[in-house]
Amino acid sequence: MFHELQTLFSKVDGDGDKETSKSAAAIFVLLVFAVCFAAWHWLAVRPSRLLSGQKGMAPSCPNPNCIRCQRYRQVQSNARSRMPWVVRGIRQSYPNVSLDRICDSIQHPQRHITRTQNPTVLMVRDLVSQEVVTDMHKRSIGPYISDFPLDEILSEVARLDQGLWNRNDTSAGTWEVLPLLNQGQWNETIACQCPHLLETVKGMHNLLDRSLFGNAMVSKIYEGSIIEPHCGPTNVRHRLQYAMYVANQSVIMDDTTGPKSVSQQPYLQVGKHGVRLSWRKPGDWFVFDDSFVHSVHYNNRSDHMMPSSDSTTNSMARVQSFRMVLIVDLWHPDLSPGERTVLQNMYPPSFQRRHPQRHHAAPHPVEDSKLKKED
Repeated sequence: MFHELQTLFSKVDGDGDKETSKSAAAIFVLLVFAVCFAAWHWLAVRPSRLLSGQKGMAPSCPNPNCIRCQRYRQVQSNARSRMPWVVRGIRQSYPNVSLDRICDSIQHPQRHITRTQNPTVLMVRDLVSQEVVTDMHKRSIGPYISDFPLDEILSEVARLDQGLWNRNDTSAGTWEVLPLLNQGQWNETIACQCPHLLETVKGMHNLLDRSLFGNAMVSKIYEGSIIEPHCGPTNVRHRLQYAMYVANQSVIMDDTTGPKSVSQQPYLQVGKHGVRLSWRKPGDWFVFDDSFVHSVHYNNRSDHMMPSSDSTTNSMARVQSFRMVLIVDLWHPDLSPGERTVLQNMYPPSFQRRHPQRHHAAPHPVEDSKLKKED
């Protein structure tokens, strides 16, 4: 290529100064290289820009602390700088555990991404990869679900001040979130107000905690809402969704005008083939891999017509339907205890990022005791 450019510039200059032509050609080559590198950096370091540019894909959120949209580069850089001393410490505790795939994936966090599985921070290779993974967690999560104190938790949540709920961005409708575990940091503000809820979440087997990849929340979306397609930050986690409240699917009648509205069930759509998962009644649950492209739809907005409290009239009060679920992030079952500990130290909770402590965490005591009990 350089030879062709040199010939081109020589023809242009004729018998002029060939040294000047060589310099111009060199500058041109450098400019081409700079443009190519900038394009590669734009796409390789932030490949989700491809997805967000597609029709219907969710744009990056404005939250400056969001590791999925805003802080991905800082998180990746911090993990690479931590890796040498963290790995040395972990290998002393887990000498027979291979950490190769974790280290390789941290060095090349997005080498194995695809258009439909596109985590923005870390893609660990050789993990079982499928959209719906409920069966992988039935043995560990099933007992918790059967003993879930739903009535007590609903009562706690109903008494909470509305100011504790955060409103997330959506292309349509309303999406509210009550954070319990936010990027590895527990929300102690509601500890006294929701003791049953926090105790239940903290006791879950395979809970992804002590890492900024770990979240738990109560999520509430209203009829008419759409959460656009997006991907989570990593494939090392799976996301549990447990239905706490789902509006009934029904036709609301009015004596004077006939059918008034139809309430349709919300659903989550995930993966290349658009697998649909729904919450039909309280207690329904599933687990999916949120590193795959997914979205939530609660379409065909209709204000339910509910009987008015005024018994002297036949008026109807409008009440907007909503769906409320408990969301909890779990470890991918294929990760060994040593690999989980490495990830916890590479990606510590958000509040520890400015003052990292050079030590490795012990395996989760609850997790070890439950493993023995199940065996």
